Amino acid sequence: MGALLLVAAGLAVLHAYYPLDYVGRVMLERDADFDDFEWKPSRTVAASTAPRPWSRAPAPERVQAAFQSDPLVDDLAVFMTSIGTTALVVIRDGELVHEAYYNGSSETDLQATFSVTKSLLSILVGGAVARGELDGLEASITEYLPELASREAGFERVTLGNLLDMRSGLAYESSVGFPFINQDPPLIYYANDLRETVLTHTRIAAEPGTFLYNDYNPNLVGLALERATGRDLVELFTETMWQPLRTEFDAVWCTDYRGFPLMESGFVARARDLARLGQMMLAGGRVGDLALIPPHWHHRSTHRLKPHEFEEYNGRQWGYRNGWWIVSRPEDPPDYAAIGRFGQLIYVSPRNRVVIVRTGFDTVGVNDADLTSLFYGAADRL
Repeated sequence: MGALLLVAAGLAVLHAYYPLDYVGRVMLERDADFDDFEWKPSRTVAASTAPRPWSRAPAPERVQAAFQSDPLVDDLAVFMTSIGTTALVVIRDGELVHEAYYNGSSETDLQATFSVTKSLLSILVGGAVARGELDGLEASITEYLPELASREAGFERVTLGNLLDMRSGLAYESSVGFPFINQDPPLIYYANDLRETVLTHTRIAAEPGTFLYNDYNPNLVGLALERATGRDLVELFTETMWQPLRTEFDAVWCTDYRGFPLMESGFVARARDLARLGQMMLAGGRVGDLALIPPHWHHRSTHRLKPHEFEEYNGRQWGYRNGWWIVSRPEDPPDYAAIGRFGQLIYVSPRNRVVIVRTGFDTVGVNDADLTSLFYGAADRL
């Protein structure tokens, strides 16, 4: 009886600070998994009513040679299978030249994108800026979320641009250990009410300007976008982005338990449609004659502000702007990529007119730097 009373008291104390269903999810699930979208709440992102299949120009020997010239790869299929890949799609000159699925996956299987979602948020915000629904990147986050300013001084100096560039100065600790429940990644990833989480758990750690990869940032931007437009964000993305891309398949956006989409990690789609996002960026933010994002927004997403503006991240020098990772080349234009956990990539090489999509449940023996180096070289050889 004493032990039961102790457990009950402990749960009562926990419930005073954290909902017990949230505590249960964190303690049961611990770290994120590739298939979490199968149990998380989610919303459907409807495919285009006028889908456009890819023009196909299969080039198996050329693609294999492009990848197998890299020291990492002896055999393309064996390598992709061994590192946990589920899909590899290659687009060149707007045509699908390679599409392959591994480890039991198929073209109809949904693929979790994790932080690729941040790049999609940037595209969504760029469209809102073009339509005049947001004031621009110099606007303070407190213009849209005034309760932040009343909670802590300093939030008024944090702009939308700071948040999209991961230079907000907000505190964030990415490492997680026992007891898990009070730490930043699970507070976001397993949130009951993500709106409340980002409005109450964020705090100022430094002046804006220093790069720190931070999952609070995109969710604050998403909440600001929701308030500025008065729109449901999943509906807004479906209407202004997913359907104009002429997508073939429905996608999914995971949400919290109040229906707010996880703006740091929640988007799930088929690999072939993810390639359309890369092709749209390769085309300067356009699908045919339709501009989904304005030229200045596209340029901000795909070029560094200064040639030397790199940050050390994951053991490599990267540029990061507007939700996109920028991969420098000796001469402009640089390559750029949307990158998510477990090696989810939409890799774009403007110089070579190539888009590469890789999804997977792991990156066994390689990391993001290895994959971007592989795709950098393969794009040259394609």
